[in-house]
Amino acid sequence: MVSMRIVRLGGADRELRYSAEAVRRYEIASGKSILMNTKTDIQVTDIMNLLWAGLLWNNQRLTTRGIEAWVDQARAEGIAPTDFLENILYTIADDGWYGKNGEEVKKALIGDGDDAQDPPSVGTTP
Repeated sequence: MVSMRIVRLGGADRELRYSAEAVRRYEIASGKSILMNTKTDIQVTDIMNLLWAGLLWNNQRLTTRGIEAWVDQARAEGIAPTDFLENILYTIADDGWYGKNGEEVKKALIGDGDDAQDPPSVGTTP
């Protein structure tokens, strides 16, 4: 199963999906393991590459330059690149890429109390 999260980029709601192909392409492009990406071990370039990989399923011709333009547009709208990070990591964890540790990753991202909720989709209207 491939999990999805919605982010608003380029003036449209877009679904992030991290299939095996997306993970492979991210790792080839970045030279980093997708499993090493945590909130404390990530650069803005990683966020943009993860957005790119997660959106390739819908547009195989999407480029990192296209993502850069969308991220600049989002920044102009008050959405920082780091605002996408929880949704990216949550999607990756929810899809099983962290294996048994996925629940621990999600707890670190969203908490584990009674009030814990999925992170909201970035840039979309609730």
